[in-house]
Amino acid sequence: MQRFSLRLTLVLLVVPLLVAQERVDLNTVHRIRYEALQNSKVMEYIWQLTEVNGPR
Repeated sequence: MQRFSLRLTLVLLVVPLLVAQERVDLNTVHRIRYEALQNSKVMEYIWQLTEVNGPR
């Protein structure tokens, strides 16, 4: 009886975790990664902040 209750407890704890996992939209992840790597303007912004606005 004790083994059964232990197994039942484990199942009841694990099943909600498996059901609650979010599905990942890989297409959206790919689009975000592409935008970050190909169209990033970080270096332009850093240059503007350090070279134009920074030396006051």
